[in-house]
Amino acid sequence: MMNLTLCLHSEELKSRIVAAAVMMQANVRELDLDYLLKSRNLGCAQILIDHDVQQIRRLIMHLQALGVDPRRQVIRFIDKPWHAYVYHDIPIFASIVNPPDPLAAVEVIRKLQSAVPFAKQLTASDTDMPQPVSDPLDEPFVQSSAMRRTVEQLKKLAGLSVDTILMGETGVGKDTCALWLHEKSGLKGAFVHVNCAALPEQLFESELFGVTAGAFTGAQKDRAGKLELAHQGTLYLDEIDSMPLACQAKLLNALQYRGATRLGAVKPYTSDFRVIASTKVDFESLIRQGRFREDLYFRLNISKIHIPALRERLDDLIPLYLHFLKLAAEAFKLPEPCLVPTDWDRLLAHPWRGNVRELKAHAQRFVLGLDLWGAEKDSQGEGLKDRLTQFERMIIEQTLRQCDGCTKKTSAVLKIPLHSLYYRLRRLGIPIEDSQGLASEASGSQGEGNSLTYLDTQGY
Repeated sequence: MMNLTLCLHSEELKSRIVAAAVMMQANVRELDLDYLLKSRNLGCAQILIDHDVQQIRRLIMHLQALGVDPRRQVIRFIDKPWHAYVYHDIPIFASIVNPPDPLAAVEVIRKLQSAVPFAKQLTASDTDMPQPVSDPLDEPFVQSSAMRRTVEQLKKLAGLSVDTILMGETGVGKDTCALWLHEKSGLKGAFVHVNCAALPEQLFESELFGVTAGAFTGAQKDRAGKLELAHQGTLYLDEIDSMPLACQAKLLNALQYRGATRLGAVKPYTSDFRVIASTKVDFESLIRQGRFREDLYFRLNISKIHIPALRERLDDLIPLYLHFLKLAAEAFKLPEPCLVPTDWDRLLAHPWRGNVRELKAHAQRFVLGLDLWGAEKDSQGEGLKDRLTQFERMIIEQTLRQCDGCTKKTSAVLKIPLHSLYYRLRRLGIPIEDSQGLASEASGSQGEGNSLTYLDTQGY
């Protein structure tokens, strides 16, 4: 049965369409434009509208933001044939001349029911519609320049069986990138994931190298270790920065000779595998602190890829969020909610300390109708000034990071005077640190071009 949503000013036109819909056994509901623009779930009903061009533009932009193709949902009623109009400022996907009588209205409903452009089933030849994306590192999830550079590096290494270090904050997608590298490598073996942070030191050898029957109490049969299981595949050492020093020495020898000896065995075995290690902490700082072996770092550091934080790739945020909304709606068997402009503002201004992992959890809460922001201030109550301040802080913080804390470079990128940048840093409460490591407030008394290290007070 056909579903219609009427958003019509003309009462005469509305009565004709309703009468025709009843005759044609179509479901009809009447909604005003304000409700449509705030709705998070418009369903698949065709929207019949007779508003002006500006109002229709708002509706189309709202639908596009929700991931809906307006060409399959919006029908505009016009007073004269479409070829008498010239539309330069808005795409009119379907226009129908106002039916002069009830019989003409019935004909309109009949045409809508049979019209191919509005059919629910899409054909494979419809290349204008976005197709399902199975590759997480492909369009449309990689729009930002920072992530594009990362993907280019990953693609260069995909077909090369070389050891690789993936660096990035928690939740940026290191596991996803590691699995992607394995799938694109063409290796015949398995992808073996080792969570170094959750592996007790007492079980390190038995888990990684394997066990022979009788090696210790309870070892009743032979068991292959992770190194053996990764033969002709990939050994993924997740959070290797959390591995104890004693275990690092044993791992170094196994990686150096690509083999080990099972507990209780005499004869060593060899295993051919690719190593991918991930870390959320810079190795050089760990080495200085004595928490990571320098020789193991040099053994792993054949290729190193930095995965940017979500706040550094904001162009990817909305496509990722819409994708997670769709996945969550399918998983929970709930209607997919819609985003309104204020939701966009809040999503883009949020610090996302948990990065993509936090974004995915947020989308799941959104679908479930749970509290989205906790004790944080509701964006619906924020005025324009507050929202502009959030964006100003976000842009300055991001630019400072990109410029390694150099205020002169930051002011040049932002195209504002240096004294104006200092004023904004002081007004927004963004502290900085000079090259001697002394924390100080931003002030115009500091010399131009000082290289300053940005202090991340947001806990990123």
